[in-house]
Amino acid sequence: MRHSTLQQICFCSMKIFNHHIRGVAAPLFFTAILLFSMVLIPPSHKAWASPFMTFPGARAKAMAGAFTAVADDTSSVWYNPAGFNTKRVQCTMEWSQAPTIDEETGSIETDQTSWFLGAIVNLDWFKLMELETGLFFYSPYTAKYWAHDDGSRQKAWGHIHETYRILGIPLAKPFMDGRIRLGMTLEWVMLDIGGSDIAYRDPWGWEDGYSPLDDNGAGLSGSMGAQALVIQDKDKSYDIKAGAVYRLNSSTDIGKNAMVNSYDKGIDAVFFDKPQSMDFGVALNKWFPTKENICISFQFGLTDWGKAGGADEDFSYTNIALGAEYEVVKKFGFIEKTAVRAGFYQSTASGDSTIWNWPDVTGITFGAGVGFGDVSEEGKDYFQIDLSQELRSLENSDGYDESASLTTFSVSWIF
Repeated sequence: MRHSTLQQICFCSMKIFNHHIRGVAAPLFFTAILLFSMVLIPPSHKAWASPFMTFPGARAKAMAGAFTAVADDTSSVWYNPAGFNTKRVQCTMEWSQAPTIDEETGSIETDQTSWFLGAIVNLDWFKLMELETGLFFYSPYTAKYWAHDDGSRQKAWGHIHETYRILGIPLAKPFMDGRIRLGMTLEWVMLDIGGSDIAYRDPWGWEDGYSPLDDNGAGLSGSMGAQALVIQDKDKSYDIKAGAVYRLNSSTDIGKNAMVNSYDKGIDAVFFDKPQSMDFGVALNKWFPTKENICISFQFGLTDWGKAGGADEDFSYTNIALGAEYEVVKKFGFIEKTAVRAGFYQSTASGDSTIWNWPDVTGITFGAGVGFGDVSEEGKDYFQIDLSQELRSLENSDGYDESASLTTFSVSWIF
């Protein structure tokens, strides 16, 4: 009932301001209500962070994932569904390396691949309604990690191998002449644990091999997001945007479904569903008469992976990220637009886990993008190629210290 009440407050406030308030005060007040309502959601609903995760969007990843307030392309279906915006149709195909850990104290591997395929369309282009929708497919990661026994009975340990795939439909709609945008996604999450190699101790202390009853599962998930133009000064050529996104956990319950019999207690603790999540961001955009643009974005998030596992452990992350982008809209041969990006993020683990001492994660990111064709705001009929590189470092209190370099390549067609 709490979620329903908060949503009613937000939508009622939006209707009131649509009829009675104009100017900057409306988006400021609406954004305050949105952020306040999200804060009221219980603390267990937090944002995504993991040593094994990789995200869609080469541009977003080059900005260290500080994209909730910036989101305006196909990858917005992940960072903030309110942000994805196109005048007609936008399609994206992306390949990226995904990190994995294949043994208890081993180095990070980058032999896994993540794919993102997305398309969004503005229904107003078809004279139907002022609404954007689309379809996306995303394989966020293939996680390999080592779970070990703490010496007690009915505890699992071994090699865990989880593969996620997400198929989703996004919706986004502008309000108040585009100063406020609301969005959501409906997702079908597919999880495969068939590659896992697990052992456990039975009630008498004997070690047994383990074969899961169900090695795959599927369930619903989704997200809700909002973006607001908080300040805009056209004379000084800058604006400030705020964004927030809340992602629901998936309902696969793969851990409990994997249990074969009553002796498998503890098995469910080693598997993780997609957790609930939350991010808040603010971005400053500055443009110049020389057709140069600068964007600086800051983001804060929280995550609770403990609630995503069957054991309901006290295990969470706090994440901060800072990203920047410099863009020049000038012709250089066949290139019509060029952008360079960089960022930094820090995800700090806290709490206790019986499975593993999860590491803090630090990342330095950078990348570039080029556009070909009509890149004007009126035209938007062009190809965009983006490349990003992430240098990821993992450390924990047990002396674990590893790093990996992850590459992402993306091609988009906006027409």
